[in-house]
Amino acid sequence: MLLLRATPRGNRESDIEHFRPKAEVTDCVDAGYWWLAFEWTNLLFSCRYCNQEHKKNHFPLMDEAARARRPRDRIGRERPYLIDPSREDPSEFIGFDWVGGDGLLVRPYGRDALGRGSRTIDMLVLDRLELNMERAELLLTLQGMAAELHAALHLDRAGLINRASAKIRKATAATRKFAGFAREYFRAHNLGEYVADD
Repeated sequence: MLLLRATPRGNRESDIEHFRPKAEVTDCVDAGYWWLAFEWTNLLFSCRYCNQEHKKNHFPLMDEAARARRPRDRIGRERPYLIDPSREDPSEFIGFDWVGGDGLLVRPYGRDALGRGSRTIDMLVLDRLELNMERAELLLTLQGMAAELHAALHLDRAGLINRASAKIRKATAATRKFAGFAREYFRAHNLGEYVADD
């Protein structure tokens, strides 16, 4: 998760976010998931700025009538707009466009018909300039990795292929910053079989 007047690049503070807000839900009377306050399945690692400045207590649903308001209500009936990366593959909802030239940027866009990707991008402000520029800096590194692997494949040298593909697996591991974008980049360049599958 990300934003415009955040902490210095590469040094964002992290936070533990309640996916479903524990105390109250913005714009909902008598709503809050207090019984999930200490449930591991409701806790996500996040950027502190995105969480505290933007997500806050927002938790919009596609059908407000399905909102769980007490422990006995079925949470499984809810259809949240926000993507839960611990249960869903964000790449099904969010894609990336990259443009070159002097103004190199990598911007996220929503790709699902229900608009969950777009809603998540907007709510967390994932399309802010600082993040788009940081993704663009990563793009230069990814381009080099792709060129290295393509050359190794062209030469058909196993040792070179193994080294280049190991770099791509490392760069696309789930624990890496902007892993979703890195995976999309390599898939777009016919190198999807080399991305990490964690």
